[in-house]
Amino acid sequence: MKNLDSDPVNIDGSFMTVNHNRNTEIFKYAIMTILVYFAFIALLLPVVGGHPWGLLCFSKKFALSNQTPVPERFLSSKSGYDGQFYYFLALSPFVKNPSSLGYHFDNQAIRQQRILYPIIIHLLAWGNPGLTAWCMIVLNIMATGGIVIFAGKILHRMGRPLWLSLLAGFYPGLAVSVPRGLTEPLCLVWVFAALSVWERRPLLAACLLSLAVLTRETALLVAAGFGCAWGLGMIKKIPQTFPPCMWELPLGAYLLWQGFLHCRITGGSISEAASTHIEWPLVGLFQAIRALLSPDIKTLYFLFFIGMVIVWQFCVAKTLNFKHYPLFWGWVLYGVLLSVTGVDIWDNSPGLLRVASEWNLIGLLLVAGSRFYRWKPVVVVWISAWLLSAAAEWHSYRHLLQ
Repeated sequence: MKNLDSDPVNIDGSFMTVNHNRNTEIFKYAIMTILVYFAFIALLLPVVGGHPWGLLCFSKKFALSNQTPVPERFLSSKSGYDGQFYYFLALSPFVKNPSSLGYHFDNQAIRQQRILYPIIIHLLAWGNPGLTAWCMIVLNIMATGGIVIFAGKILHRMGRPLWLSLLAGFYPGLAVSVPRGLTEPLCLVWVFAALSVWERRPLLAACLLSLAVLTRETALLVAAGFGCAWGLGMIKKIPQTFPPCMWELPLGAYLLWQGFLHCRITGGSISEAASTHIEWPLVGLFQAIRALLSPDIKTLYFLFFIGMVIVWQFCVAKTLNFKHYPLFWGWVLYGVLLSVTGVDIWDNSPGLLRVASEWNLIGLLLVAGSRFYRWKPVVVVWISAWLLSAAAEWHSYRHLLQ
């Protein structure tokens, strides 16, 4: 793997020009990504009534009649999706009793642990109910551009083509996370930003990983990967390339916030939520595969993404040749997490794409850092999967409010 901290040497005064051209190309791809997502949202809005409220998947099950600021026509009889809870947290991020907002949560502790996304939305919309929904969607769209920018910087240091950064921006799960107002896009911005600077500015990278952990707790596994690499280096007496703050700061941020929630929140707990989603290793996967016995269109769609995730990870594993690299251990830990998730994740295509976001994209960086060069079939399948995911979202929204 190439040294991630090596830049072109300025020999004839052309370095600034090369650097400018590189940045221009990265920003070009970022703007392209942002425009595609804006167009995607523009196609979805007429289907859901012309307002982002329709994209956030609110449920009558959680609404308190005549008190919720969301118009009744945007309330579905179905269970809804996670974005509905982030919307109400964005109205009041530190609310102790969500019923005061006209809504109640399925598990307040697990929803409120992902606090940074609602806080940023609250600062942008200042608690305005109508503007909050718009800010959630726009922030997620802009986050896709940020993902592409930082992915491009990482790929440049690897000596890889910058256009590969588009694969990060068009990860199929983002076609789900962006319109539904979820935390993955912002979390991935922090993670990619941290990975773009960790060798040169480890303290800054640790702070960015802390922000990622407060946005989505599973980002702690990236920091844990650095912790594993650091610990193994100490055991084998290998000189460390980064300080322990790379994992200590994110862990500290996580523990402090969890302690605050434990003292303040009485509505549900992290352990209670985990017990409903965690199984013995691979049990959830095998239970989901039993759906093959009675296939339908939805089942075939979900099987495509199960197959994509598994085949992609085999591709990652085959190309690995630098197991001392901290991202390797993060990738392993995400794989362990996904292996113990229950059938309610494995047989839910949007949920599977979301849970596997960091795993698949860390895998992308690991493959890019190897000698792998057959990118054309990867690009074809990857972009086809994004288009399929986007089409499935449009189809599901058509039936959401019926």
